[in-house]
Amino acid sequence: TWGVSPAVLYRRYLAAFRIAGARSSAEERGYVVDSWLEGWPGAASVEEILNSCVEQPGDDTRHAAVGLIAQLLEARKLARAEALDGLERFCGADHEDLRLDCPRIGAYVAEILEGAAAAGLALGAAAAAPAAAECEAAGPARRLLVAEPIVLGSSDSENSKKKKKKKKKKKKKKK
Repeated sequence: TWGVSPAVLYRRYLAAFRIAGARSSAEERGYVVDSWLEGWPGAASVEEILNSCVEQPGDDTRHAAVGLIAQLLEARKLARAEALDGLERFCGADHEDLRLDCPRIGAYVAEILEGAAAAGLALGAAAAAPAAAECEAAGPARRLLVAEPIVLGSSDSENSKKKKKKKKKKKKKKK
């Protein structure tokens, strides 16, 4: 287990994510999830994965990072509260030093938040505010999707129903 870290496992997951064959890709990603070490601090691990994903080239890196976190939750390797805490820590961090190497950091943070919200890990508006400001500073900002916070203990189907209701209301307002 020497040399294994959340960032290393993320890079392995990303490589598996990019495999063309759906079955082999799923098997490889499952292997990465199974390789997750018990006792790793959840929030710090999520933050490390997200920091690693903004440093990796490619349009699919943020999607893969959120996918790994979602699979870790599904496998009960992470608690939802730990994942949300790690996401909040990442969003609350000062990414200004990364802006020189990664001028699109604001857009990347927005992609992460959008993917996390779609995976049922939405931050409340207050927790996502630093990320929203970062997106605005990044130039022509993408619309930052910040959903209602997930109520811990509520089922995913309840949260999905709430999202569907909001979409219907938005459609009605547009008409």
